[in-house]
Amino acid sequence: MKLEQQAIEDEINRLIALLDASELTPVLEMDGSLQDKESVPVLESPQGEYYTDYPDDTTSENNASDLELPKLEKQRAESICSFQIKDEIISKNRIPRGQVIVQEFVSRGGFGKVYKGTYNGQAVAIKTMSDVETFVKEIKMMAGLRHPNIVQFIGVAWNSREDFCCVMEYMDGGDLRALLNKYTELNRPTGFDFSKIMIAFQVARALAYLHSSKVRVLHRDLKSKNILLNQTLDAKLTDFGVSREQIVGPMTAEVGTSLWMAPEVMTGKQYDEKADIFSFGVVLSELSMHTLPYSHVKVRPGANHQLTILRRVAMGELSVKFPDTGPQSMAKLGLACVSMDPRKRPRAVEALRTVHDALMQKAKALV
Repeated sequence: MKLEQQAIEDEINRLIALLDASELTPVLEMDGSLQDKESVPVLESPQGEYYTDYPDDTTSENNASDLELPKLEKQRAESICSFQIKDEIISKNRIPRGQVIVQEFVSRGGFGKVYKGTYNGQAVAIKTMSDVETFVKEIKMMAGLRHPNIVQFIGVAWNSREDFCCVMEYMDGGDLRALLNKYTELNRPTGFDFSKIMIAFQVARALAYLHSSKVRVLHRDLKSKNILLNQTLDAKLTDFGVSREQIVGPMTAEVGTSLWMAPEVMTGKQYDEKADIFSFGVVLSELSMHTLPYSHVKVRPGANHQLTILRRVAMGELSVKFPDTGPQSMAKLGLACVSMDPRKRPRAVEALRTVHDALMQKAKALV
């Protein structure tokens, strides 16, 4: 335990040094765009660098009917085969599509589907997305991330635009939201036990890594469903690069993600990595209560439940809850993370140290 604790202490100190050295570095969004730390706009929509030699798909029916069917089929086949990605990172990480075997459907999100499959006999997760431009941005970001608490990127594969996919590490324990739903069904005690503090610690490690990099990275879509687990409940972050597409405008974010948003993001203000910290605080509340954020709130009949909640959160009238069961340091950290003033929220590495201390206390109590 002493060796493990020393290793964790060394990592925290290293992250602090990296963070202090990068105070003035740009922020790298999960969609690949660079912004100054103090000025990160809510919406970015850079276009991915890709091209295809598809024939003009706007050909009218009359024009299409003038083509002989065999010629038209050949033209379409050639267009599929000619699809290419004009990007060095993507090309470098390309793997043979024929070795990627899709086996079963796992989940569907607003911007793609995830399947379980194999690559070279290894169990993998296979993600597809219809919006290739957005997908390329996400893949480029994932290819540059290496951390034990971030789902490992394996490669990208395609034979055509239609079967373009990203291959990632497969997490066989599902997501954190599913685990907490099960805890509710089983009437498990609320609060923070050792396993839940460990999950919080691993998420904080991932955030500290993202925020402390030489070029900072914002996740922007941190929530329990984007925290994946293995059978031993090791936690890893996933789903990078899609949150910008879910923020349509102030107070109009897609249902299911907005409950984790910081007030400054909800209201269309500029934000920095402290928006991720707010989301982390909401996740801490989920870990302790097992329920979805703000489940304790009652709304008058006829009112839009989620919109009412978002308005109250944005105005500072509502916050997430924590149980009275200890350790109180975790509840105190969670409340600090969801402070209305981003400047009062801890940095990721500070949150990491607090969770580490709580974890060590729990570990000693179990010995």
